[in-house]
Amino acid sequence: MSSRSQLDEVVGDLHRFKGKRTPLSDLLFEVVQPLAIETIGSDLSVESAFDRWEYFLGLVEFHKSTIRGFLGRYHWKYRRDPLPARFRKEVEAQGTAWQALSTGFFDGSLQQYQQTADRFQERLDRVHWF
Repeated sequence: MSSRSQLDEVVGDLHRFKGKRTPLSDLLFEVVQPLAIETIGSDLSVESAFDRWEYFLGLVEFHKSTIRGFLGRYHWKYRRDPLPARFRKEVEAQGTAWQALSTGFFDGSLQQYQQTADRFQERLDRVHWF
């Protein structure tokens, strides 16, 4: 299958998610879910892992651009129990031993992560889904 026909297929699939808050995110989850269940096990674990990955992706993008930051399903799903706050607690508990820092994310700096997370949270707080 050519790249063009694959792209057309994905764009066509997006129409099924018309009216959703995060259509691309929902489509990506639908594609990844069956593959991830084989590895992770349960639907809830896959969904939680996917949401954490999306949030991390948003943080990394925001750190690099400071303009955008990917807003996925995690943002509207966790309004009452914010994923970003739980994620931050886990990172800060690990401190400089957090593996993402040793692999070069956030320039290898816990302080850079914290500053990025603060600014990204300000951006998230300005987005209202309802």
